[in-house]
Formats: sequence, C-alpha cells, structure tokens
Amino acid sequence: MNLLPGIALTLLALLAGCATPPREVLATSARTIVVTGFEPVVRGVNVGTTVFQNREWVSAPVGFDANAIASQFIAKTLVQPIPVIDGRTSGLAMEKGDRFLWSDPSKVELSRRLAALGQEKNVDRIILLTTGVAKDWIAGTNQRLKGFGLYRFEMFGLKRMQAYGVFQLQVFDCQTQTFTAADTLPGARQVYAIEWHDSWEEFPPPKQRRVLAAYSELLTEHVAQLLTRAGLANTPLPPERPLAQRLLLMPKRPTSWLPEGNVLRIPEGVSRAQARLAVVRGLKARGWTVAAESDGEIVGFIADRKKEVRVTALLTEDQIMLVPNDREIAADGSVTPVSPHTRWHSNLKESIYRDLIEAEELGAKSAAGV
Repeated sequence: MNLLPGIALTLLALLAGCATPPREVLATSARTIVVTGFEPVVRGVNVGTTVFQNREWVSAPVGFDANAIASQFIAKTLVQPIPVIDGRTSGLAMEKGDRFLWSDPSKVELSRRLAALGQEKNVDRIILLTTGVAKDWIAGTNQRLKGFGLYRFEMFGLKRMQAYGVFQLQVFDCQTQTFTAADTLPGARQVYAIEWHDSWEEFPPPKQRRVLAAYSELLTEHVAQLLTRAGLANTPLPPERPLAQRLLLMPKRPTSWLPEGNVLRIPEGVSRAQARLAVVRGLKARGWTVAAESDGEIVGFIADRKKEVRVTALLTEDQIMLVPNDREIAADGSVTPVSPHTRWHSNLKESIYRDLIEAEELGAKSAAGV
C-alpha cells in the first residue's frame, strides 16, 4: 500500500512533462510584421535497419514556392491586419547553398538584419516563420529532420514513405534586439504510391506534384496552428494525443494521404471528363448506385431497409466537391435527414481519389509515349 503515493507522484510528473505548455497570447498593441523564410529545398531521408542503409539527398524542387504560398495563406488567416513580408526580399536571403541566415545557431547576423528591418518598417516586433529542425518524431530514431522532406523508414523489409515538414515561429523584439519566444511544430503526411529514389530529379512529374501538394497542405495546416498558438489566428487546434500514447512516448501518427474535408483537387493533366468518370467508377466500386448524372453533377446512393446514404458530386474544372445527404428510413417508409455516415463517405472518397491519381499517372505515361 505504501507504493501507491509514489506511483501517483510518478504519474503526475510524467503527465506534467508530456503536457503541452501554455502559450502566451501575444499582445496586439505592438506594431508587428510577419516575415516568412521557408527553405526552397526538399530532402530525402532513408532510415534503415542499420546505419549502412541510411541515405540522404538534398535538392531544390521546381514549382514549389513555399514563401509565396505561406504569404498568401497567412494574410487570410490572421485575426487582425498585419503586413506579411517575404524574407527573401527583405535582406534575409539565403547565405549560401541551401542555408538561410536563421540556420545559424548563434543568430548574430540574423538579429542584426532583423533589427535593421524593424527600424526600416518602424515596428516593435517581428514574427518570423521559417522551416526548422526536430528530432525524428516519425519513427523515434536518433535522426534530426530539417525543413521539408521525404522520409522512408526501412525496417526488416517494411518500407513506409511520408512527406514531412518542420515549422518554426520566432518572436523578435526590435527594441531589445532579442528573440523572446519560439515554437516548433513538426508534421508528417502519408503519400500514396510513392517509391524511393536517390534524387528529386528521378521522381516522375506526377509523383513530384503529389509530393509538393502534400508539402503545401502541411505548410498551411501547421503555420495556421503556430499562429493560433501565438494568439494571432483562430484556427481550430487538433485534439490532444491519447494519454496512453503520451505516457509511453509513442511516435505521432502521420496524417493520411487522403485529403481532409469534402473537396478533392483534380490533379494536373486530368480532364473534367476523366474526373467525372473517376466519380462514377468510385461509386460503383463501393456498391453505390448512380441515381442522376449530368456534366457537372452526379448523384449516388446506397441503401438498406433502415438508411439511405446519398452524395452529390459537384464538378468544376479543378475540383470535385462531395455533398452528403443521408437519411434514416422509418418502418412506414418516411425518411428523416441525419448526420452523414462518415465511414461510408470516407470509403467512397478514397476510391474516387485513387482513381484520380491513377488517371494522372496514366495520362503522364501516354504523353511520354510509354
């Protein structure tokens, strides 16, 4: 019985160490600007069963301007109008190779240039949003993951590929010329049907576009969370991880390769007619019936004696929006609208999205004469 108090204290200590520290909401009275500085490179990291299987490459991807994407997104996300500046055009450009000024641990030169930028813009505070560095939270190895990259964990023949990103928010006080706060947020997303290559250039264009789309999603999702944690945005934060996972220090699960929400982006090179066919094939693959069909709208349903699950697919040139309309069927035949049956709709969305990806790859092979 005497062991119980000690066990309780140990559990409390573990919980205190695992809990997310409270975030101080930044004062809104200070004159503020937001500066972006995301590295324009992608990394490939392969972690094997032994160190002899570890491989890494660095390459600048074409067609992914993280700073432009972030600047547009941040301006729409902030709860108050704050100027958003691209650090590459404000004296914070790359030092050499793939290194940015903020990669220097001492931050001496970065502080000097930020102070000069603050004086030029006449502000009290600079919110610096950049890529960062984090310990391997994906597989729990001793590797350190930096910026944007592709991560493959290879263990006894099992190979899993994920796109990852490490994002950092730092607060610079222009009066004291010091950093007063910092917050780092890593994230990973599964990528569908992507194989490892020893350089970025070896990835086929459709695979590159899929990886870059994952980076864009990671960027907007995690930057929004960082701004919210700093009190500058109101984006809903994800729920805390289950207590058991935090106590056991289990790695975080990556985000699914399947897009969230009810909107599917039509990949580049896939026509509207092909997207429409993907919806029809997706419905039939899951046992749904096509109830109505036109150029821009397809209605499908699947039913039993007690419920009818319905969806309307609205097609434009660049996206498919899936609108659920589920109903419960009473014994007398009357119907009542109900909340969507999430699992059924998720399965249908997966089938449609797989078909879109396969149509993109088939189109790329045809264009190449394969």
